[in-house]
Amino acid sequence: AFPLAHGAMILVLVLFQELLARLLLLPPLVRRLGAWGGGAVVVVLSAVFFSPLLPMVPYAWGMAVSGVFAAAMVFLFLRYDLLTTLLAALTAQLLPACLVLLHAHDPALQLQGWLPLLAAAAPMLVGLRFVTGEEELIYRYDDVPPHVRRIAERERQRLELQTARGIQSSILPDLPPSLAGVDIAHAYRPATEVGGDFYDVLELEDGRLAVAVGDVAGHGVSSGLIMSMTKSALAVQVAYDPEVAPVFATLNRMVYQSARRRLLTTLCYALVDPQRRQVLYASAGHLFPYRIRGADGPEPRIEALESVAYPLGARPILELRARSLDLEAGDFLFLFSDGLVEAQAQGSDEVFGFQRLERSLASHAHRGVTGLRDGIFADLGAFAAGAPRHDDQTVLVLRLP
Repeated sequence: AFPLAHGAMILVLVLFQELLARLLLLPPLVRRLGAWGGGAVVVVLSAVFFSPLLPMVPYAWGMAVSGVFAAAMVFLFLRYDLLTTLLAALTAQLLPACLVLLHAHDPALQLQGWLPLLAAAAPMLVGLRFVTGEEELIYRYDDVPPHVRRIAERERQRLELQTARGIQSSILPDLPPSLAGVDIAHAYRPATEVGGDFYDVLELEDGRLAVAVGDVAGHGVSSGLIMSMTKSALAVQVAYDPEVAPVFATLNRMVYQSARRRLLTTLCYALVDPQRRQVLYASAGHLFPYRIRGADGPEPRIEALESVAYPLGARPILELRARSLDLEAGDFLFLFSDGLVEAQAQGSDEVFGFQRLERSLASHAHRGVTGLRDGIFADLGAFAAGAPRHDDQTVLVLRLP
């Protein structure tokens, strides 16, 4: 019984020392002093207050060896984990004690040294039997525990969504602050990893700007795929013929042939002429854009640019009529998606709504395109009070010179 009692005593000593030094002392010291400073303090305390690892050597040498041992345990804990540290400490404490008994002249004492070593080596010896054997072990997917498979599947889906979001981010443009003299600010906030909103501002050879904001129904991977197709088709069509009617005809045909009906797409498209200060626009099921006049005056005027048509993909042929509007110097055009006005307050069904949006537009218009964009989202954040987004939120702001 003595070998078992001796091994149990060493185990209790190791658990006490390592749990005290590694869990109670090391973490708070590392947070306060850093890894090097906190680790050094624990090494000194371990060497001074814990018994030297080799009491049979001179005390100074024992303290030195005990300090090296304590430093090694600190490194293992910081680099790996507590279990690795406990196994290393138990082996380092058990091995010297057993070696002393192995050199005794009394066979009974030698036996007491061999028994703990054999008990510790038994798992390794059992493992060697399978390593040296010729039996082939086949590890199948069905052998993985169900909870591990669920975790692996969630991680796979997370990585796929992360990749899809990266691809989508590369499709949506990072617009410059100005094009053709028109100040531009934009923001895109998806509700999930992959969103269904899209936007773009393309400068044409004749000095006009082709401006678009669209929204695919819903959000997620399926909506993101339709968004990517529509955004790419928009860029190709604008390069070929940027006029309003051909753009809507091409995109409507593409969405009608490619998407299921529940993935209908809304689009607001406009051709802005900064020189003539004119805009030609139409909306296919999308929220009307706003024109802001007199932004620097005491009472800015907010005007919705109405244009009614079915969403893209609702019918094989889309019937709409482009509308023209004369602008003034300093006018704003504010295009957005429905995720803005449909944002809900925390713990309530109340939505941000058009009235709050229009008040916010009037109060922040004097701050320029960037200030207007940031002010809108500041008011929206104050209203939502941390509530999660249920739909993508897109804002595109332009100001004529």
